Amino acid sequence: MMDYFVTCTIISVCCLLASLGMKSAPSRLNFYVIMLALIAWFVPWQYFSQLPLFESTSQYTVNVAEFSFLNTLIAPTGAQVITSESSIIAPVSWLPSLNHIFSVLLLSGIGLFTLRVAMYVKLVKNLKANSSLYSTSKRENCIYPIRFTSIGGPAFATGLVNPVVWLTPEMENRKELNSVIEHELTHLQQGDIYWTWLICFIESVFWWNPICSKLARLAKEQLELSCDEKCMRKLKGKYQLDLASLLLSEHEKKSKYNFFTPPLLNIEHSKSFNIQRIKMLNKEKTMKSKHMVMALAALSFSALAAAQIVDENPKNEQHSAQKQPAVLSDNYGGRSSDNYLGRLI
Repeated sequence: MMDYFVTCTIISVCCLLASLGMKSAPSRLNFYVIMLALIAWFVPWQYFSQLPLFESTSQYTVNVAEFSFLNTLIAPTGAQVITSESSIIAPVSWLPSLNHIFSVLLLSGIGLFTLRVAMYVKLVKNLKANSSLYSTSKRENCIYPIRFTSIGGPAFATGLVNPVVWLTPEMENRKELNSVIEHELTHLQQGDIYWTWLICFIESVFWWNPICSKLARLAKEQLELSCDEKCMRKLKGKYQLDLASLLLSEHEKKSKYNFFTPPLLNIEHSKSFNIQRIKMLNKEKTMKSKHMVMALAALSFSALAAAQIVDENPKNEQHSAQKQPAVLSDNYGGRSSDNYLGRLI
């Protein structure tokens, strides 16, 4: 099990470093790199060495147990290896193994995701019961309904099958209305709602993993930045002014993130990230060759980390099989030398 955590951690670190080096790259590329690290936690790397495809590649693998700090400190000497069977302490069978603990954590994460789905269904029903259709929602190239509701933030989107854009009644008379609607429609057109649910599922299943929580937060931020970049290309400077006016208004103070809330494409985020969004709109992001090199480097190091799978059983069995005759030969040699000295005396 340790090789699974080591492999996933290495892949996550590689993708995080690549993302930091690609701040000037399009946010969508950063998003895909971070999602690669998140999805890697669902791959059972510890079982790959048992597949026929990897049986002949054990010489290229790394045994994590060989680098254990305890193994170097408590390495058995020759005298300690030759012990009587009565001195061997049987392992405690009632203690849960790492695999059992991991399974319990995953099941609890699935239960948490089920809870968030139930809360989402309840929220959508509540929104539909307390909303009205936007009278001027027949905008050009608008294929999604827009509704007003007094529940939630100034603007957000929901729906896997029937996407809807939700606005508060106060937004109808604000000058930022067109920019806000364009932002939410861009989210839906890019399919961000599906990515949001995938992130929600990973975040829920690995709720106990701080690395996954960090990656999930960064992935959602990159979704917002990529949407801002696309809206900026459509609306130019007006979108930047409207976004700054809206995010720095009183609406931002009411927004509080709760882990148990269902996944929504909400225009509001933390104050620090909103300021970062406004600043990023001043920077032109274009795809460059160095960005592709960094993305390929992250993929290469991730593939290298995935290839370093522990071949536990074959190596350990061969290692113990090689050690056992050596111990017996030493014992035999020791007894024969004692007999020889006894005959000389």
